[in-house]
Amino acid sequence: RMLFLGGHGPQPGARAKVFWSPGAKRGVLVTAGLAPLPPDRQYQLWVFVGGKPVDAGVFDADPSGKILFESKELASVTAENFAVTVEPRGGLPQPSGPIVLLGSPSAG
Repeated sequence: RMLFLGGHGPQPGARAKVFWSPGAKRGVLVTAGLAPLPPDRQYQLWVFVGGKPVDAGVFDADPSGKILFESKELASVTAENFAVTVEPRGGLPQPSGPIVLLGSPSAG
C-alpha cells in the first residue's frame, strides 16, 4: 500500500510517502522538505497499532530535506496511522517531540 503523509506542526511544507507491506511487516519512507535538525536530534517514524505508537526506526534527512528510509521489521501488521516526530538522537520508546509528518491509510 502507498500512503501519503502531510506536513504538520512546525514543518507544514514537508511531504512524504510510505510504501507499506503488511506481509513483510516493513515500510519504505520517502520524504521531501524536512528541515535540517541539530546534531543531537533525529527524525523517528511511528506506526500506530491499536491507537498506540510503535517505533519503526530513526533517520536523518539529507541537506535538501530528502530521505529514502526503510523501517525496521515490526511484529504487527495492522498499521492504522503513521507519523514522524523529532526526537533525541537514537530515538525514544514513545514519541515526545513535535509531529512533523502525519498520515493514515485512509488518506492515501
